[in-house]
Amino acid sequence: RSFLTILGVVIGTSSIVMMISLGLGLQQSLYEDANQSGGLTNISVTGAAVGDNNNYFASSQEEESNKYISDKTVQELAKLNHVVLSSPFYQLNCVMLKGNYEGYVDLYGTTEEALKAKNLELAFGTLPPPSGRLSFVYGNGLLTNFTEKGSNKGFYETGTLPDIDLMKDTLFLVMDSASYSNSQEVTNNDTANESNQENVKKPVNKMAVKASGVIKGGINDYTSYYSSAFCNIDVLKKTLKTQFGNSIIPGQPTTKGGKPYK
Repeated sequence: RSFLTILGVVIGTSSIVMMISLGLGLQQSLYEDANQSGGLTNISVTGAAVGDNNNYFASSQEEESNKYISDKTVQELAKLNHVVLSSPFYQLNCVMLKGNYEGYVDLYGTTEEALKAKNLELAFGTLPPPSGRLSFVYGNGLLTNFTEKGSNKGFYETGTLPDIDLMKDTLFLVMDSASYSNSQEVTNNDTANESNQENVKKPVNKMAVKASGVIKGGINDYTSYYSSAFCNIDVLKKTLKTQFGNSIIPGQPTTKGGKPYK
């Protein structure tokens, strides 16, 4: 009876300690995830998606351009009570190439102040400069986006990361991921139709880019920045205008006549 009593006390005490430890661990993990995403003080404001015909963002009498986020919108949000910082944020799905590897990456452009406010802990380098050539801060898991051309096998299939040093190696950036995908489909398909053949004739613009920094963490340290790349939005805007010229930039809204808004 004494042995069973002691055993019951030990099991009960151990269970309570274990549950408290698990609860505190989960709570700490939730706090860290929230802080990495901007915490409870960060609000993302979006307008209508490009091509969205719904009118819940603006009445039918309102100007079409008022549905979208503009520099004026950012300035107006900055004037609201208790707003410490209001910054534009632009997302672009692009392709990065290195040797026999290719990776589809979410690229985010924002201001220098907003990047500093994110408190990104870097293992190497610094934040992207506000002028000069386009450079990036890479997430610690960016290389998991890369796959080998032809086999389409990457880290999650092979368990091996590509032989790429993000801080030292130069990568090639393709901002028009749709054109790149079309060109790859035609290259891998001898029976491609004529419309795709036309896309192949259009050269895909590639530009050499380097890292300014890499976020701290190992391949198993998952964060909201894990597989993304960040850059300065002013440098990105200049680069986009150079790359696309008079063409429509991905995500750029247009008038009913097909002309892009400034």
